[in-house]
Amino acid sequence: MIKRILYTLLIMFPVLASAQINTDRVMAIGRNALYFEDYVLSIQYFNQVINAKPYLSDPYFYRGLAKINLDDFQGAESDCSEAIERNPFVVSAYQVRGLARIQQDNFAGAIEDYIKALEFDPENIGIWHNMALCRIRQEDYKGAKNDLDKLIAISPRYTKAYLMRGEVDLKQKDTLAAEKDFGKAIEIDRYDADTWASRAILRLQQQRYKDAEADFDHAIHLSTRNSGVYINRALARYHQNNLRGAMSDYDIALDIDPNNFIGHYNRGLLRAQVGDDNRAIQDFNFVIEMEPDNMMAIFNRGLLLDQTGDYKGAIKDYSTVINEYPNFLLGYQYRAQARKKIGDLKGADADEFKVLKAQLDKQNGVDPGKQTADNTENDKTRKKSDKNMNNYRKIVVADNEEGEEKYKSDYRGRVQDKNVNIVPQPCSCLPIMKSAMM
Repeated sequence: MIKRILYTLLIMFPVLASAQINTDRVMAIGRNALYFEDYVLSIQYFNQVINAKPYLSDPYFYRGLAKINLDDFQGAESDCSEAIERNPFVVSAYQVRGLARIQQDNFAGAIEDYIKALEFDPENIGIWHNMALCRIRQEDYKGAKNDLDKLIAISPRYTKAYLMRGEVDLKQKDTLAAEKDFGKAIEIDRYDADTWASRAILRLQQQRYKDAEADFDHAIHLSTRNSGVYINRALARYHQNNLRGAMSDYDIALDIDPNNFIGHYNRGLLRAQVGDDNRAIQDFNFVIEMEPDNMMAIFNRGLLLDQTGDYKGAIKDYSTVINEYPNFLLGYQYRAQARKKIGDLKGADADEFKVLKAQLDKQNGVDPGKQTADNTENDKTRKKSDKNMNNYRKIVVADNEEGEEKYKSDYRGRVQDKNVNIVPQPCSCLPIMKSAMM
């Protein structure tokens, strides 16, 4: 939460008058500590007021606000509930409790809070924004679009509503409506990097790579330190065979965000393609350190180690992948070749026999890829990107098979703070990078 939000709340919701000057004073000190983001100290002061006058609503509300800043979402929800019980007409208490519930994935409960808050403040942009967000997270796209339509009717120049509605359009496979919404957002605010980046993502999906790059250029001009925009522009450049430009974008992105998983993975693929094997290995080492079970990265590193003459290292990586995917025949083929190079002819023969048997089984109508019950159960824990190991040379970013986007955009559908400002987060464009580089 930013100071301006807290300041707005302090003005909008003054402390109730008290007959005792001491509690007024303690309450004022607590709010002052809250303003200066000393949340633990502010809680201590609010505790004193609650102990002295437990019937007051304000100290519970402000303590809940402090707790949500400390990521104590259950505590924040509980305090806001206490505040609402004492004064059910404070809109901000419903808003903060809604935020706390969102953080606990209780979207239905958050929607209940927002519906109640709208009874008292029907044109509150932040409430409509957050309610639409909750419906998106519930995959209630029809309801989300209805909320966003109402939000746009209330505030026709609120660009984030068009961006969110554009995202809903994409979920509903309506690319024409999405482009219209993103275009409207650009028309309203040409100086918002997110508007350009959103349309650029759509154009990447439409394989309009030149147009996408042009939109990313605008976004970068407006937000020069957003690593995600550089990574996505690299993809647009790659598909136009501008490998030098793509490499430059990956380098810049990783200069901004040295720990960016996608940046290292994609740059590793590109370095491998241009023959910079040793530095590609460095990138995949980084990826594997972050995700030790990323079989695609391990197999790619195995290929690179093989090419640089580290056959034992390559065999180790191939074996790791084969142990995880016993029917990945290409792994056996590469491991057989590497074993021959180190004189392990017996091991190479075993690998080649495995491949030959699988080919014969296929000719006889036996599916070599059929998994046992145990393998099927274990497979539930694997990433969607790993389901088909033949895609090992693809850019893989989003992992949302179970409904979770590990590298999702934080700005798209970001929780609206208690004013109407959305703070775009660093990797706002990453979900697009699913296209194959090779």
